[in-house]
Amino acid sequence: MASPANVVLVHLDAWGLRCIFSHSLLLARVAAGELYASPKNKGNPSPRSQDPPGTRGQMFTYRDRNGDEVATVHYYHMNGSPRSEPDPKTIRIGPKRYVIHPEDAKANPEKRLFGADAKKMRKLYGCYRKCSCSLRGPVDTVPLAGG
Repeated sequence: MASPANVVLVHLDAWGLRCIFSHSLLLARVAAGELYASPKNKGNPSPRSQDPPGTRGQMFTYRDRNGDEVATVHYYHMNGSPRSEPDPKTIRIGPKRYVIHPEDAKANPEKRLFGADAKKMRKLYGCYRKCSCSLRGPVDTVPLAGG
């Protein structure tokens, strides 16, 4: 597994990573066999009340055919069936490794803007960021294989 010698870490908030993830069509590329997903850890039981018993939260690494990391994602699943959308934590594009910001308030700006109890405003902010991603596009995208 080759990796560039000079990796540049770029901190983004969760919405910036989701935008890159979506525009790079990583789920479709896993489904098409261009990338493969491997578990990064054993996972933990889901703390979410909406999940049935046996649901696990787990990290997965998406790799290309050379075995190089493309992305690390977290999602909840039950016996391999997804119970949530993948939430990207890192995305590697050439020498850049986009990572979620280590400070929670910077990783999730809606918490800083609206506090923990402003559920409606956080949802509205999420809609704004999704629309913004659709209109403006991501800061970068994962190139197609061979491209």
